[in-house]
Amino acid sequence: LAMILRGSWQLSSPNYLWMGTGGLVAGCALSLNQSAFDAFLIGLVVVLYFSVRGSWTTKDRWLALPATLAGFLVSVGAMVVHGAVVGMSVWWDAVVGFRSANVGILSGANFPRLRSSVRMALPAILLLGLVLIALAVWSLRKRRLVVRLFALWMFLAGIAFVSGGLFWRHYWLVLFFPAGTALGALLPKDVPHKAQKAAVIIALLPPMLLGIRGGFSPGREAPGSLNHSAEHIATWYSAHSGPADRIYAQCNGQELYAMVRSDPPFAYLWPEHITPVRSRRKQLADLLLGPDAPRYIVEFQPPDECDPSGVMETVLATRYQQVVVIDGVPIYERKPGA
Repeated sequence: LAMILRGSWQLSSPNYLWMGTGGLVAGCALSLNQSAFDAFLIGLVVVLYFSVRGSWTTKDRWLALPATLAGFLVSVGAMVVHGAVVGMSVWWDAVVGFRSANVGILSGANFPRLRSSVRMALPAILLLGLVLIALAVWSLRKRRLVVRLFALWMFLAGIAFVSGGLFWRHYWLVLFFPAGTALGALLPKDVPHKAQKAAVIIALLPPMLLGIRGGFSPGREAPGSLNHSAEHIATWYSAHSGPADRIYAQCNGQELYAMVRSDPPFAYLWPEHITPVRSRRKQLADLLLGPDAPRYIVEFQPPDECDPSGVMETVLATRYQQVVVIDGVPIYERKPGA
């Protein structure tokens, strides 16, 4: 968005390089996170506005929007080429299909988690919202376009926030990007310096306090000792494993793979990515029941929480034996010949 604005905002002629680069980066962002569409759409609205209402030449008016979209299509085109290489059905499932069918606002949304995160974030949201409303009212007469753009950005960011479905705490960052940018952009320059400082402090204090609280309070979305447990388990694993051995974190604790410098034995790491899809549950069952089953399984979560079908529980009871408990986390080793 910054690049697109750098190439279009109140310029006598557009800078195609900046706008095209902004589109390119926006496409890359969308390839990493499918909710990263809000800022790019605002950039397109700005380009379209100055194409219609600005002082650009007729040629610039016709080329500005295509130049921005061209950069976007370069990165998206590279994604499509990758899809053609790996198989379009697999690619589409990874980029769009899985989330839209299984883990999104229309299916599989975790509303209890949303209620929990709202309770935690509400003080910061309300206070920052009051400051932004005051600044918007103050700026509306002289900077109507800017206020409308930020209102539209907040609306699009709200759609991005809701569409995720899982509602982890970090989803709120989607809303705080436009809110934080608006706070800096709408602060009137003719307001006394002390008043500017006060507005910034009032808006920033709740998020800072909530961040400090979150950093020092026990985790609620995962066991509080998970990171420390993974470190201790990694140390134990390094002393008891060979180069060809593999370990499976059941079903959270994915940082363990980085600590032991080993790829996961199964492609899908989170229960939300496995349990809703029958083919993935079968793949996991085939792995655990087959000859390539990992030597060790770390039971960060009980089997029934990871695999409601009962296969994982059966495998642990028949093919594996518990060898050690580290920080309350059981570790199982596959039985010889199993």
